[in-house]
Amino acid sequence: MSSHKADNAPGPPPLYRHMKMYVSEVHVAPEKYFVCRNKEVISVVNVCDGVHDCRDKSDESDCGVTCPDGSFRCASGKCVSIGAFCDFKDDCGDSSDESQCDYIECNRTEFRCKNGQCISMAHRCDLLSDCHDNSDEQDCLGQCNVNVTFQCYDGTCIPKNAVCDGHRDCPGKYHEDEQDGCHLVKEEDRQGLEEEKKKCDNKPRKTCEDLFVQDGIRHSGHYLIDADGAEGPILPFRVHCIMGSTVEDVRTLVHHDSEQRIYVRSGVEGAYARPITYDVGWLQMRALIGVSQRCRQYVKWECSGVGAGFGYSDAERGPLSWWESVDGEPQFYWGGASENLTCACYPDCFGPDQRCNCDSVSEFHWLEDHGYISDKEKLPIRKLRFGNTYKTGQAGYHTIGPLECFKQVSSMEECDSSQNYLRCRTGHFVNISTKCLYGFDQFGFQAGCRDVSHLRGCGAVMKKSWRDADSREKKILHYLDSQSTGICSSR
Repeated sequence: MSSHKADNAPGPPPLYRHMKMYVSEVHVAPEKYFVCRNKEVISVVNVCDGVHDCRDKSDESDCGVTCPDGSFRCASGKCVSIGAFCDFKDDCGDSSDESQCDYIECNRTEFRCKNGQCISMAHRCDLLSDCHDNSDEQDCLGQCNVNVTFQCYDGTCIPKNAVCDGHRDCPGKYHEDEQDGCHLVKEEDRQGLEEEKKKCDNKPRKTCEDLFVQDGIRHSGHYLIDADGAEGPILPFRVHCIMGSTVEDVRTLVHHDSEQRIYVRSGVEGAYARPITYDVGWLQMRALIGVSQRCRQYVKWECSGVGAGFGYSDAERGPLSWWESVDGEPQFYWGGASENLTCACYPDCFGPDQRCNCDSVSEFHWLEDHGYISDKEKLPIRKLRFGNTYKTGQAGYHTIGPLECFKQVSSMEECDSSQNYLRCRTGHFVNISTKCLYGFDQFGFQAGCRDVSHLRGCGAVMKKSWRDADSREKKILHYLDSQSTGICSSR
């Protein structure tokens, strides 16, 4: 390998201690060589190091600060170890320890750092700084090392182990790191699932959340669940599972025969009746609602020239429209309203003093009232009743969504732990050694579960106290405290 000098100019070989030359024998490069008063030439490394290398001792005169043997005197007068000379790091602070160096040429498989250092091309743009000046990680946008990183749509590089981990790292609205191929189970997840399989095979899947977590199912579709468990009297039934990138996004749906937009014409109050027929029975749906933290149904009433009828009543006839709860009881509110005889828009509905948008009646002018009914005790909707849509210019349409349930009340806690792996809330697995360990990996990412669920229930076992925590740690500890983990109780 040929020699390459920092100034690209030919010059003498380096001078070692006790190796002396004279001015007449060499072309003196002042940044590399020192000329003694007696015309001897020595390396600048040996100037002001406490050892007389010039026979006339001129290399140790006018030094100000004398550096001990084995040290190098920087241009600023600072002394650094001779081992720091030409090590590609600015140890002097003024770069004088790196300004007198001969650098070898990098070969074709190497990347030349801005400081002259040669590193393997395989380490270029891998998110880890191999050049001492970090130049191997500069100008990497759109040039990600595909062997160890994932390139986002905008060119940003993220670690491969951050892909499909239930945490969105790529910027923008597409979150491609949690989309492409995430239905495939990662090796660590596969091993964790295998360990749990022996314990959980006979446990019932009560909601789609169990299918996501215990079976690693990532494709949306129709699956069997057993909402009341193996010991309950209700038989398993088929539901529609909407699988997201994390367990928090999973929804369990029950469809019915009236989800399309349906035209309404009727006479007196409640003359139009629409019974809702669901894909499963009432007891099965109530069991699903019972094991879910939240359930809801979307409702919409589109109107022209006819009031909603939920927000006002005739003194003699009562409300014109209503819906029936699962128990068959009439309900006189609509779309997530917080008060009876109102719609979700109240008190900011269209028109003064109106309790529903549609009560601002105007022929051939369309308005709508919509929202979610989320009272678990009333769901699912059994029947719709509408009235007073028979005159010229009066018409309406209703749309009723499927029953949707989220967040299982009690997941399969007895299956949460295995010998070697810990399951995160996202459904992914991490090594059990990260339990209660707060720290970051070599890329600066949260070690363990990205959602910090590996810290749940750790209490005083936490490695950092509240007093010692920095602002980022306190933010995470606040979050954990809000999740009732008890981690912050000691602060």
